[in-house]
Amino acid sequence: MLSFNQSFKSLPSVVSLISSLSLTGCYQAAPVEDVVSGGDAKLNVITRSATGNSIVYPLAIYAFGSDGSCKARQVIDGESESVSLKLSAGNYHITAVAGFDDYDLPQKLKRDAEISTCPGNYSVSPLTIGQADVALSSSSSATIQMSLQVAGVEVSLSGLPDEVTEVSVVIANVFSKISLEGECAAPQPAEIVCSKVGEVWTSGRTYLLPLSSSAMVVSINVTDDKGTQTYGYTYNTPLRAGVPYILNGTFTSGLVLNGTFESKGWADDVVLDFGFGPDANESGEPDDDGTQSAEEVVVTAIPEACSLWQGHVVALVGNATSTEADLLLLSLADEADVKSKASTAPDEAADFARAYSEFGLTGWRIPTKEEATALRNCYYGDNVTAINTLLEQAGGKVLLQVDSKDKNVRYLCEDAAYTYSFATSSDGKSLQITKAGATVKYRLRLVKSIHVKVS
Repeated sequence: MLSFNQSFKSLPSVVSLISSLSLTGCYQAAPVEDVVSGGDAKLNVITRSATGNSIVYPLAIYAFGSDGSCKARQVIDGESESVSLKLSAGNYHITAVAGFDDYDLPQKLKRDAEISTCPGNYSVSPLTIGQADVALSSSSSATIQMSLQVAGVEVSLSGLPDEVTEVSVVIANVFSKISLEGECAAPQPAEIVCSKVGEVWTSGRTYLLPLSSSAMVVSINVTDDKGTQTYGYTYNTPLRAGVPYILNGTFTSGLVLNGTFESKGWADDVVLDFGFGPDANESGEPDDDGTQSAEEVVVTAIPEACSLWQGHVVALVGNATSTEADLLLLSLADEADVKSKASTAPDEAADFARAYSEFGLTGWRIPTKEEATALRNCYYGDNVTAINTLLEQAGGKVLLQVDSKDKNVRYLCEDAAYTYSFATSSDGKSLQITKAGATVKYRLRLVKSIHVKVS
């Protein structure tokens, strides 16, 4: 069962690392291909953190020409050093990379060149990348916003027997390469080695590129003189860049982990309680009947409709007072080609809902006809732009109005027996809710009800 706790913590402005981790950085400064720079114009580059946190040095700046080749580069080791590139007049794509001490920078300097992780496929430095396009005719400045490209993972395990000699955490399908343009590739496991500090086995804060799959599969290996015991858990959501995942575990007869998830810009922490071991539910799914009791969440302020709350999209707000309200969340995922209740697979949509998890939040469902009507009335036609902008900001899929053949897209509602649409008729009016067909496939967007109260 999920529980949400109010927290007033903000992310630290300076990343602290546990010194007991003895890792060797693998940043490669040389050899790289020669770059000939120079010209009459000078470009001053100013970097800013998207989170407000301090940028972690070293910082590499690249200037790429229209042909994708590197025309100038500079690496600085601290904020006391200035960034200044001498270039000829022209158009440039500027890329900045910071916090790459535990990465292999590309040796072939092209715009789409890849950065690689070191052995273990994780780092103790938060990798950030920023980009800007500049038209340079004389000396000028460019300000680049640096964005996190990694998720933070910190594991702390207490209560392990004294006989334990080694502990490691393996996360499957983590990307091991990222291009200078921010595209990830080459998934492989990340194995994070824990160290014993006092009575606690800890990984410290580590950083991983995102997952290549939609589920985070975690294995904890505990070794003693009798061998290695592995405990596994599947968390049904992607590992997201910019989100610290803090797992605090206590070993009893099995291993129980408490997970705290924080992210830039979120007002409240999301607390997820889960366990793994012989008797644990390892899927993280709701009860057998597919339902969960309604969550009541304590907040500092009532979220507004068409806003982000704890990483989720708030589509509608109802029964609002100064101290409480009902939220209808809209899922970030958008399933295609889903069969209706009238088809040969009547439970397909319900199965999607039972399996869906978003940042640890389960209990998502198919909208009722009343909810579908409210969503359609609020976001049909041109009004869909506002919520689609929000969905993209949250890393989700946009709501569709028409398909590639310019036909109206219809979404399932009311136990997948009816459909609704965000498209408009020829006269600009909203489309009606209709019964779903037996042979047509539809799209599915899930919803979740949350009751919030101001503390």
